[in-house]
Amino acid sequence: MKDQGRPFRTTILYGFLAAGVFLFINFCGWLWFFRPAEKYIFAWLMLAGYGLLLARWSGRNRLRVLFYFVVLLFVFFLARSELVMVVAALLLLGWVRSRFCFRVSWAKALGVELLIGMGGFLLVAFLAPGSPVSQALGVLLFFLVQAGYFVIFDRRQELSAERMKADPFEKANKQVKSLLSPELL
Repeated sequence: MKDQGRPFRTTILYGFLAAGVFLFINFCGWLWFFRPAEKYIFAWLMLAGYGLLLARWSGRNRLRVLFYFVVLLFVFFLARSELVMVVAALLLLGWVRSRFCFRVSWAKALGVELLIGMGGFLLVAFLAPGSPVSQALGVLLFFLVQAGYFVIFDRRQELSAERMKADPFEKANKQVKSLLSPELL
């Protein structure tokens, strides 16, 4: 797998972008009425865009990830409850991230996704009521919490360890250096 970005930093920047777009749409409300349906479509676009970023970072098929988010769009239209939509979105995001894009064991994935998913949900739930600025802050904080996944599972360390194990020349070089170290002389 080729390292194609810095997921922690990019997730935070994506959160700032999503919050800015959310504010822009809310402040342009005099052009159109920002109904809940538009908020759901905006949430779907944010999550689908983030899913495509996850697919890019992991080297997985982007169309397959997009298919999962199209199914989520149908859930958004068919669900009658915001809670059902939020739970479906968090479950899908966790599954795509921990089971499809970045293969993590079931136990680790369940624990981390519960922590990160519920943490992001609780921040948005506490900050969503009120003004558009507090709602945009909730969007930003959701993605800040999502960035925590990449702190817990730092793939760059695992990749460098795998490369060190796989490269026989590097292994031989380390053995020679350890034999010729000044401590032994």
